[in-house]
Amino acid sequence: MDVLIPSGGAVDAFVYHRGFSHSVFLLALLSPFAAWFITKIHPQTRKHLKQWLFLCFVVLETSVLLDFFTVYGTQIFWPFNTTPQAWPIFFIIDPFFTLPILSGVLTALLIKKNRLLGHRLNTIGLGLSVAYFIWAFGAGEFVKDRATEKLARRNISYHRLICSPAPFTTFLWRIVGLDNNEYFETYFSVFDGDAPLFIHHHPRNLELIRGLKDIRRSSNCARLPGGITLFRQRAIIL
Repeated sequence: MDVLIPSGGAVDAFVYHRGFSHSVFLLALLSPFAAWFITKIHPQTRKHLKQWLFLCFVVLETSVLLDFFTVYGTQIFWPFNTTPQAWPIFFIIDPFFTLPILSGVLTALLIKKNRLLGHRLNTIGLGLSVAYFIWAFGAGEFVKDRATEKLARRNISYHRLICSPAPFTTFLWRIVGLDNNEYFETYFSVFDGDAPLFIHHHPRNLELIRGLKDIRRSSNCARLPGGITLFRQRAIIL
């Protein structure tokens, strides 16, 4: 919803995406209105207002929490804390999580003659997605522990470490470490075992921020999840 609101630039659009519209507090307040609106469209279900309220609350809140479990995070505590929060265990799009739920819902909608079968298949789809969520959470903790151990063996220093899954998988993870004016990057698979990490170091070029005229937008970069920012200088040839 917040993508429809002009933000004033690419940096602000990236920072403020998943902003106030993804607050767990705001969505909790909107749930009763959503339930009331549904009963207005379907007045024959007015007696089920409490069930609609519970459903709206669960759907709205879980959708925000799923964004919280991606590397971009979301401002779930707005307006009390406007810094995006993230616990990355999913890539921004993960079909292994989405497709079972989507298949179950579509099956329940299409099989109208046998509602019991449709509900069972929907439950199976939801169960598969929940099982995948548990797997992703465990895989993320496993990768972080093993990566921390391997980095300690090589005496690689850092003051912040982010582990996030590679695109469309939870078997391969990207690891980024921050160390003052430098950051390093590596990948680790749950199947790597004792294989060494191949680490690539890169400069952050923090001194370039002093040349930025728009201080507000440059400072907004620090509000991204994890606070990892870097700057590159590009030459413009006329």
